[in-house]
Amino acid sequence: MDLTLFDLLLIIKDTEKPIILARGDIMQKYRFSELALDNDLLPLDVAGVRCDTFDGRPSYIVKIRG
Repeated sequence: MDLTLFDLLLIIKDTEKPIILARGDIMQKYRFSELALDNDLLPLDVAGVRCDTFDGRPSYIVKIRG
């Protein structure tokens, strides 16, 4: 069973920490509300998640499959 970004947002429910999507060498910063409303990003498959510091703030780093 694959975990999609939509599924992950249902689990996280933390609207304060930024969510950083990592695809290859590209990392993009999003707010929870931005991702929740983006129908193009929600079906993407998640390869891994970790909590780490990004730009000096605790953030969720989400690696996207593919």
